[in-house]
Amino acid sequence: MTRMTELASRFGYRGLWLIVAGAAWIMFGCGVAYSPTPDRAWVLHEQIPDLVSAACWWLTGVIAIWQGTRGPGRSDYLGHVALYLMPAIRVVSYGLAWIAWLVSTSLADQHLLAEPIGYEYGYYAAGLWLLVSALLGVAASWPNPVAPAAMPRDRDDLDDSGDGGDALPGGGEA
Repeated sequence: MTRMTELASRFGYRGLWLIVAGAAWIMFGCGVAYSPTPDRAWVLHEQIPDLVSAACWWLTGVIAIWQGTRGPGRSDYLGHVALYLMPAIRVVSYGLAWIAWLVSTSLADQHLLAEPIGYEYGYYAAGLWLLVSALLGVAASWPNPVAPAAMPRDRDDLDDSGDGGDALPGGGEA
């Protein structure tokens, strides 16, 4: 049995997904904290201070890991919602920056604006984060396992009535 299979048997596949994705979110947060943010004024999420943005990645990653370690059969929706927040912010931020670029480019071509604003490659960044959101949606749609029904230890102890053989017809004890 591989280590991943062992972990999946302990936490379930949804739980393991939350743990791995949560760890990735923590790494994203480290990247945000230790790498300078590009100077693109029209990409709204890049206006958030780096440490605040990193803390958001870390917090959502920790929530996902916590939800994943709770084990199969327990509600884990909060972990999936936490994972979705940061990509959703980026989809909106890059999408709006690209729309601003499209509109302002048209206005600049008509000499109504000195130069375009926004982010020319916002469509690519928004599309990439939209795909990350789709991956999260696929994993969130996996069914949560249902705990198996309890079974008697020794099936030979049951008689045809299923009551263990100790009761007499009419309610008396043997």
